[in-house]
Amino acid sequence: MIGDPARARVEPGLSGRALFTLWLTVCLDMVGFGIILPVLPFHAERFGATPAAIAYLAAAFSLAQLVAAPLLGRLGDRVGRRPVLLLSIAGSCASMLLLAVANDLAWLFVARLCAGACGAKVPTAQAYVADRCAPERRAKALGRVGSAIGVGFVLGPAIGALLTTPSWPALPFVAAAGLSVCNWVLAFVWLPEARNARARPTPRGPRATLRRSPVLALIGLNLGLFVAFAGMESTFALLLEARLGWGASEVGLLFTLIGVTIVLSQGVVVGRVVARLGERGTLRVGLVVLSLGLAGLGAASHAPSLIVAACAVALGNGLVSPSLSALISQGTEPSRQGATLGLASAAASLGRVLGPVGAGSAFELLGPGSPALLGAGVTLVMLACTGARLRGQDQATASSPRSGS
Repeated sequence: MIGDPARARVEPGLSGRALFTLWLTVCLDMVGFGIILPVLPFHAERFGATPAAIAYLAAAFSLAQLVAAPLLGRLGDRVGRRPVLLLSIAGSCASMLLLAVANDLAWLFVARLCAGACGAKVPTAQAYVADRCAPERRAKALGRVGSAIGVGFVLGPAIGALLTTPSWPALPFVAAAGLSVCNWVLAFVWLPEARNARARPTPRGPRATLRRSPVLALIGLNLGLFVAFAGMESTFALLLEARLGWGASEVGLLFTLIGVTIVLSQGVVVGRVVARLGERGTLRVGLVVLSLGLAGLGAASHAPSLIVAACAVALGNGLVSPSLSALISQGTEPSRQGATLGLASAAASLGRVLGPVGAGSAFELLGPGSPALLGAGVTLVMLACTGARLRGQDQATASSPRSGS
């Protein structure tokens, strides 16, 4: 019992301080991301960026993350989660400083590519949770860590708007770099290593995991989820402008409400729903709520119905994300947690690229509500495919080495 590394990994659990440090790491990262979100397009315009160039600037981050996330995940499986988190935070700090000192558009692209390449904090934090938590406790812990995304989504843009000043355009980027420094120090001092890399066999790479069809299907589900959600998100402000005539202040307030809903759903609601329905049931419920919310956004024409639909989208997303991550983790061998969750993150990054591209074309050709309605259709297809695929994961989980620990 004492010499069993699998049992040693599960029994200590995730300490409160480690969980708080992970939460703070993800939160500060999202705050830093949110700080630059409202100011980066205007900063790029100072260097002559066109609207298309600004869109490519946003895509550069996701494309770099698409490539780097699986690689950093595999690195975490080999050397441990803590070094990868520290490396990612340091890279984020460097990218913010590059934004602050950039003197042309090319350096802005370099900075965003650097930020995307180092943007593996969320999947690495998820792998850390998987290393320290028993399978039945992961969804709740992952939900708590995921709630940090909502908090950062609420605080970041507000801080960025307050820091914007014509006399020092780079101030938001300097502030975001300062947050990254604080983040790195806290993680270095408070966060212990999650696992003993030597106690695990060296992972053979993602192909071995991809042969497990339930895991591959769940990663595909993650891709579809982000295609639907990112497509809606990228045209949401335009939808509110077209339907209600809202401007930036009204849209910002609604985004704040969405962020609060995500925080509550991932930090409070998902743990209770998983305790009652399990991860699979929570995933199905979340997909139903998400599809109804997206359909409501596409069809609604009045403020109350649009607000309710937006909150339903946030609630559905808050239920789906941690339960889906927990299921992917449960279907993966312990030595490949980082690689598999990195692949899931790469699928999400691809969805963030494909979703806005398709949504923009649909908005122009089919009307303001079409991106949300198409997203609802994608979500319903995922819901229809979920049952059969998840039944296969029961067998995969039963045959996993963890089942005997």
